[in-house]
Amino acid sequence: MQASIPSSIKSWKEGGGRDNMGHMIRGPYAYAKMENDDPEERRHRRAQFLIYKVLQRVSEAETGRSPRPAAFFGVRLCKLRVKLGKRLKRSRKKVASMASKARNAACKRIMKQIKDLQSLPHFFLLHVKQNISK
Repeated sequence: MQASIPSSIKSWKEGGGRDNMGHMIRGPYAYAKMENDDPEERRHRRAQFLIYKVLQRVSEAETGRSPRPAAFFGVRLCKLRVKLGKRLKRSRKKVASMASKARNAACKRIMKQIKDLQSLPHFFLLHVKQNISK
């Protein structure tokens, strides 16, 4: 018994050459052109893939080793820590810097208000203290 050869390949083998080449490429097993993905969706898919790979490595490392005492648990976790990439590291740094900038701005505002209160005349402060104590 001979395996059946698709007609497009037969005609190309028999000498059809370039004429039938286009038909062979557009055959049932040809690749379809993919639509352009949304960049955010692409990033999300990549992040999911990286998380999956990290979890896979962790599970492989846990199943491949014998159980150890709890003292080694912290050391083992440090070894299993895997960074997900430069982009995630950069975004983590950005968030940290934004938080520190916000904290610094809040501290500056509070210090300015304290200095403004100190520059007020003393009789005003005494009047405020008397009203509070009543």
